[in-house]
Amino acid sequence: MDRHPLASFFLITFLATWGIAGLFFLFPDQIVALTRKQVDAYHPLFRIAASAPTFSAFLVILRVRGKPGLLAFLASYLDFAIRRRWYAYVFGGMVGFGLVLRFVETSWGLAVPILPFSWTSFIPFALYWPLFDPGPLGEEAGWRGFALPLLQRRFPPFWASAVLGTIWSIWHLPAFYVSTLNQSTLSFLLFLTSNIMLVMFMTSAYNATRGNLPLMIVIHWAYNLTGVFVSMDVFYFAAYGALFLAATLLMSRLRPATPMREPIPGWSRNNASVVAQS
Repeated sequence: MDRHPLASFFLITFLATWGIAGLFFLFPDQIVALTRKQVDAYHPLFRIAASAPTFSAFLVILRVRGKPGLLAFLASYLDFAIRRRWYAYVFGGMVGFGLVLRFVETSWGLAVPILPFSWTSFIPFALYWPLFDPGPLGEEAGWRGFALPLLQRRFPPFWASAVLGTIWSIWHLPAFYVSTLNQSTLSFLLFLTSNIMLVMFMTSAYNATRGNLPLMIVIHWAYNLTGVFVSMDVFYFAAYGALFLAATLLMSRLRPATPMREPIPGWSRNNASVVAQS
């Protein structure tokens, strides 16, 4: 772990998530009987599995940099130094785009999901969403806060995004085989392609804001929330993939940024040889 922190992070993350998934596949009745709960987004084991990236990042940082390093990393959750309009533009733009897609699909006579909220209760529903969906809070510290900076030590942003997007998508594979989860009805190829476009956009935003973790959580939160507005089909993934690609190209022209290469301040100073081998 000390010599290969990035590889250790990926290994621990996959072992934790896929290990729990394996238990569900091998002993479904026993787990339901033991926990007295069907497998869904509220199941405690599912929430642990979905939060493995963040827990893995905590573990590796604690091992490599000790408690001071972990505290420095945890402080990134409270990094609101960027202009507030970043959060408003990103969240409003992504959610607004989802509403436009819903309007277009409705106009074309396509089936759209029944909204689980009224328009007057949208804000409470949106605020509740990160509590229902463990992805934004459970994943971003690992994928973007820890893995992305170290990947950018070895690859330029484009390739770092492609690598991370592929690994992130493969990590989701067990969810495609659990009928009670959203991914069970999706095409993995579409999911993979859209995820890589999403990661490219997130990488651009991450670098442009000097590694702002709250913004990554907001992006993940907004994107997952849009799956409530329209069916997650070819049209959905193609539309959002095009949006992310356009936003990435626009950001690269308007706000060029130096790639972030440290998960916490001072990482390279004390771990140069360690990171180089990761």
